[in-house]
Amino acid sequence: MSFDGDGASGDERFASPRDPRPPGRWYARAMPSRLLRLAVGLLVFAACKPSSPQPQPAEAAPPVSSSGGHATARVINASDAGTMVYVSFGADSKVHPSDWASFCARVPSGCAFPLDAGAEHALPADGKALSVNVSFDQPGSCAGSGIDLGEFTINSGAYDTADISMVNGWNADMEVRVAGSKTLGPTAGPDSGAGSYGIYPNGCDICVARQKPPCPWQTPCGGPDGGGAACGCQGGTQYNPSPVCQVTPLPKDSDVAVVLLRH
Repeated sequence: MSFDGDGASGDERFASPRDPRPPGRWYARAMPSRLLRLAVGLLVFAACKPSSPQPQPAEAAPPVSSSGGHATARVINASDAGTMVYVSFGADSKVHPSDWASFCARVPSGCAFPLDAGAEHALPADGKALSVNVSFDQPGSCAGSGIDLGEFTINSGAYDTADISMVNGWNADMEVRVAGSKTLGPTAGPDSGAGSYGIYPNGCDICVARQKPPCPWQTPCGGPDGGGAACGCQGGTQYNPSPVCQVTPLPKDSDVAVVLLRH
């Protein structure tokens, strides 16, 4: 702080003697007009300056599926009568008959349980690999006119698959519904598989031909390179059938339903 020759401070020179407020607050009155305009301009600039971009919230994660991120499976009886569901397990299945002891009774082929008309039942996998064949009314065999099977593998960690197999014949009309994909089938009698998506036709063990058919009434016909369409198998070749017999891969977190339509 500087003093004039009369002992008054610089701030006191600009204070009004009639104003009781502290002289320092009135220094702005005596500021040169250029400085005052500059100060006002700075205040206006600060008020108008765009604010800095604010950090955006992270994009919300997609909702977790009700299956917990794993594929699920079930059987549905859409027919007008009750049925017995037979399930056989593949060698690479991590789910076994003992895991379903609460609802599926042990039988030589795997396990079985009743299912009323119009009812459905989950085939719990709890995220583990489940590889099964499902049939209705009787276990898989060549007895009578044979049997058709709904086959699928889920939660394998590789390529999950689904198909309907009439390789051992036919006994009931069925379809396999895969969420997020086309429906496989349906079957509609013993000669219905040819030309239908996702079906190995009757006796056609390599899809496009009956190379080594398992049942005694089925005779070999066609070969891997084609010709099986004339035998009631799918067209095309073994590695390029038309339509395909087995669907793979399945959509992630899919729900696979093996559906009985008619006995």
